[in-house]
Amino acid sequence: MRLSSYILMLVYFSMTEMSCQHTSRVSTDPTIPSSNSYSVVYKDVPLMSLITNPQHYDGQKVRSIGYMHLEFEGDCIYLRKEDYKQHIEKNGLWLEFKSDSVRHRLSRLNDSYVIVEGIFDNHRLGHMDMNSGSIKDINLLDVW
Repeated sequence: MRLSSYILMLVYFSMTEMSCQHTSRVSTDPTIPSSNSYSVVYKDVPLMSLITNPQHYDGQKVRSIGYMHLEFEGDCIYLRKEDYKQHIEKNGLWLEFKSDSVRHRLSRLNDSYVIVEGIFDNHRLGHMDMNSGSIKDINLLDVW
């Protein structure tokens, strides 16, 4: 990614963090209720903020954007594609899916930029504690 694109992405993330919270949702999992069923507020948080200041977001409902790669013992969302390619695991968060069947249905999104909503967990650091936290109870995962 070119430096100017990366800077624009950081500016966008900074602006969304300060913007109002959203309640609209589109679920990729048919077992997850739609936004018509109930309203849950997820805070837009840049992935960089979750990684650099994890204690501030622990246990919170967050929405973030990053590059997702799925593999055995390595389901993660990274800041950038290059972080995955260069194995910079601390620039990624573990994705904790409810079941293997949910993970399998979402495999079509593998190796793409995605938007994810879930609960941030500062204490679960992925396989062998390689990551900087995790996102669990995922309610939304879709291509960005």
